[in-house]
Amino acid sequence: MPFLPKKEERYFAALRLIVQKSVLKHGITDQNIRRLKKIYLAEAVFLRNEKQATELLKYANILLGSANLILFSRGITVQTVFSGNGVAKIDRRLFAAFLIFVAARTENGGSIAVMLHQNKVSVRVTGLREDQTVEKLQKAIKATCLKTANGSSHLFYWQVEPTNKPPVSEQDEWLYLTDGFSAVNVYLENVLGGTQGKP
Repeated sequence: MPFLPKKEERYFAALRLIVQKSVLKHGITDQNIRRLKKIYLAEAVFLRNEKQATELLKYANILLGSANLILFSRGITVQTVFSGNGVAKIDRRLFAAFLIFVAARTENGGSIAVMLHQNKVSVRVTGLREDQTVEKLQKAIKATCLKTANGSSHLFYWQVEPTNKPPVSEQDEWLYLTDGFSAVNVYLENVLGGTQGKP
């Protein structure tokens, strides 16, 4: 059994074990997905993970691409745009949680633009509904948020650390969709084999 020095890690490991036993007994159910969603989110916010060299826009494209396929199956269309390039060291779990929750809280017909320029990440969103979880993730990722007076458009931006290290290899977005325990499926409560869950 791996040694978990931090009490938070031991706590989350115990919660995961409970859900694992339930999955083995009952399968991937709505209830288990909701439990995992809370665990994944708590881990993203409260555990400071080692930052990894990431081709940031490629990772964002894969996350939002797979999230959009799930949202589209629910009649929700969100336009995505990407600009810039580069490799940066980021907390991948926290970054994924932020982007997926932003997508889940964006209204039908809204848009998300992810940009990386001069070591600064910018995420411009139109049609974003006010949400406490997005606010918590924004604070955890240390992003500044600017929004229009009527709240129709939001701009999140924060600094990232550049690196010359080769980026980690990325999974295809279809793997995120077919893995019942991927962050995309869990955060969007997409039970494999159906889309009955709602963000």
